[in-house]
Amino acid sequence: NGVFALDVRADGATFATAGRDGGVRVYDERTGRCATRLAGGTDAGDDASFSGHADRVFGLRYLASTADVLVSGGWDNTLRVWDARVADGRSV
Repeated sequence: NGVFALDVRADGATFATAGRDGGVRVYDERTGRCATRLAGGTDAGDDASFSGHADRVFGLRYLASTADVLVSGGWDNTLRVWDARVADGRSV
């Protein structure tokens, strides 16, 4: 997977990457290993499923106010909000 976006959580504990495959990966900074891959899941507001981006991701940012929440934006003209605490990538 080509990486086109990267951000580091404010406390430096994790970093996230996104790119060609439309998914977001969260890594443990200490070990360098992928801890979570966010690519879709169940929307907490209803039972509808959603997927990750349909195309490449070029923007990725941890929210300053909530350390485990990321926002990604891609060529598919969508923004996705991810909660890294939830392994299947539920929206918040």
